[in-house]
Amino acid sequence: MAIDVVSAHDILNYVVTKPYCCKEEGKSDPMCAPNFIPEFDPVHRFSGHKCFNMTKPMTFQNLGCIENGTTPSRIDFSTTFFDLSNIYEFSAGSLNQVRSYEGGQLKYEVVNGRQFPSDASDNTTCFIKQAISTGCTRNVPNGILGSNLFTTWFWRFHNYVAQQLANLNPSWDDERLFYTARDIVVAFHLQIFYYEFLPEVLGKDHMIEDEIILCNSTGFRDIYDETVVPQIALEYAYASRWFHTIQYGAQKLFDKNFDFIKEVPMVSFTLSVQSLAVDDIMSTVTRGSYYQATGKGDSTVDPDITDVGLGPVQEIFDIPTADLAKGRYFGLPSYTKYRDFCSGYSKKHVDFDDLTDHISDEKIRQLKQVYETAEDIELMAGIWLENLKEGAHVPPTVHCLLSNQLKRSIIIDRHWYERPNRPHAFNYEQLQEIRKASLALLLCYVGDDVEKIQPKPFVIVGQGNNLVSCDEIPAIDFTYWKEES
Repeated sequence: MAIDVVSAHDILNYVVTKPYCCKEEGKSDPMCAPNFIPEFDPVHRFSGHKCFNMTKPMTFQNLGCIENGTTPSRIDFSTTFFDLSNIYEFSAGSLNQVRSYEGGQLKYEVVNGRQFPSDASDNTTCFIKQAISTGCTRNVPNGILGSNLFTTWFWRFHNYVAQQLANLNPSWDDERLFYTARDIVVAFHLQIFYYEFLPEVLGKDHMIEDEIILCNSTGFRDIYDETVVPQIALEYAYASRWFHTIQYGAQKLFDKNFDFIKEVPMVSFTLSVQSLAVDDIMSTVTRGSYYQATGKGDSTVDPDITDVGLGPVQEIFDIPTADLAKGRYFGLPSYTKYRDFCSGYSKKHVDFDDLTDHISDEKIRQLKQVYETAEDIELMAGIWLENLKEGAHVPPTVHCLLSNQLKRSIIIDRHWYERPNRPHAFNYEQLQEIRKASLALLLCYVGDDVEKIQPKPFVIVGQGNNLVSCDEIPAIDFTYWKEES
C-alpha cells in the first residue's frame, strides 16, 4: 500500500498540476523534466508525439527548507511509519476530517448498496464523481487501481471493527471506539504485510534470517530503539518501482462462479476511481485481484506499462523510462555503490566483470553498449537486469534495499503492534487474534460478494491452495476486546 500511495502522489503532480511540460510553457518551468522520445522509437515514432510529460519530484529544497546544491530531499505526504496514513492521515487536523464522530466510524457513503470512503456532505455521491473535476479530492482515494482497492477495503474494515467493538462494549464512547479500532486495523494490516505478503516476495527463510519476522509467529517482540531517527530511505520507495516490471497490463474480471468475463486495461482505472462504484465492477475486479496471476520477473515489461502507462489520463507514457529518470533527479548513487553496500562492503564493484554474480554475461554485454564504465550504471538499470535471488521473487539488490528498511521500520516504531511495552499494548490473547490476519479474512469481511477465496490469496489457486468458503477462513474473536464491567 505504501508503494501505491507514493506512485499516486507522483501521478497527481505531473498529470494534474503540471500537464504542460512537453509544451512551450514547460520550457520555462524548472520543475518540468519531459522525456524526449527517440526518432526511431519502435512504438511512439508512429504516435506523432515527441515527448511524454514528467516533472521533477518536489523536494524540501524547492520550498527553501534545505539549502540548494545539497542532495535532493523528496517531500512525501505519508508518515514515516507503516501506519495506514493514507487512511488515517498524517496530522490530527486532517484525521478529524475523515472521522464521522459516531460509533468510532470513518465517514462513508453508500453507492448501489456498497460502502465507500467519503468526505462528502450527507446525501451526496462524492465517490462516483471524477475526483479531479470536483471538490471530492480530500479523502476519496483516486490514484492507481491497487491503491484505490486497498484503501476502500481497509476503510470498510475500520468501520466493521468499530461496529464489532460497539456491539461488545455499549458503554464505550466514539473516541475509544475509534482509536481501539484503528489500533486493531493497523496491526491487522502489518500482520498481512509482514507475515503473509512479504514472505512470498522476499522469501520467508530470508526474512527470518534477517530478523524481519519471528520464526514461530506467536509471541511478543520488542526491538524498538528510540535513538534511531525515524526515516524511510528513498531507496526503499525507488527500488519498489521494480515491481512495475511484473505488473500484468490487464485486469481480468470474473463472475461469482469464477468464470472469466473479460479483460480491462489496468491503466483504464488510473485516476478513475468512480468506475469502481458502477454496477458490479467492484465485485468482478475484487475477484480478479486474488484469482488472476501476476506477470513474470523476466526483464520484460507489459506493453501497457511502457506505451500507455496512465490510460485515458495521458495519451502516452512509459513508466519504466520515468522510473529510470527519477533516479537521476533523486540524486541516487550508481548501481555499483549499492552492490558494495549490499555485500557489506566485503567486495568492491568497479568493473563490469565484478557484476557477473548477479547479472548474466549476455546482459553485461547489453550494459556495456549503454554505459561507458560499470560505475556509470544507474540503480534502476542494474536491478532490471539482475537474476532473481534464490528463494525469493525479487533481484538481490531489491531484496537488500527493501529488507534493510523493513527491519528499520520495526526498530523506529514506538507503537509497533508486537511490542508488549508500547502504550495501549495488546495482551497475549489479543495478539494471537491479530496473528489470524490474512488477506483472505479481510476480503471475507469487507470484499464485495466474496464468498469463496483461496487461503493464501497472494498465491495463485492450485493444489493445497484451492478456493474455500469464507466459513473455513479462521476469523478473529473480538470478544477478547470486551471490557468486563
